[in-house]
Amino acid sequence: MYVEFLVAWLRSWNGLFKTNGGDGMHNCLYKLSLAATLYHLWREINFRVFQNKKVDPGMVVQQIVSDLRCCMSAWKNVKRTLSNQRLCQEWHVSWNILC
Repeated sequence: MYVEFLVAWLRSWNGLFKTNGGDGMHNCLYKLSLAATLYHLWREINFRVFQNKKVDPGMVVQQIVSDLRCCMSAWKNVKRTLSNQRLCQEWHVSWNILC
């Protein structure tokens, strides 16, 4: 059951990479989102299996979003476009990363 869900989820991400190719801010965010989500899910599974601890799903999502914001805030010399400005605004990231 979980395997089929994960395979379908990864295929949907693969489609995003194909339609949003390149090194733009949006594509980088897609890739970071995938990595952060997989990391935090892996971490949660390990907590449950090896330490018998559970974290609220909302807290896991907050951790993922926080990690993504931190990464985006560290970017430098991002092209100043309307699309990138909107992305910064949506994610509450300072526009100072845009040049």
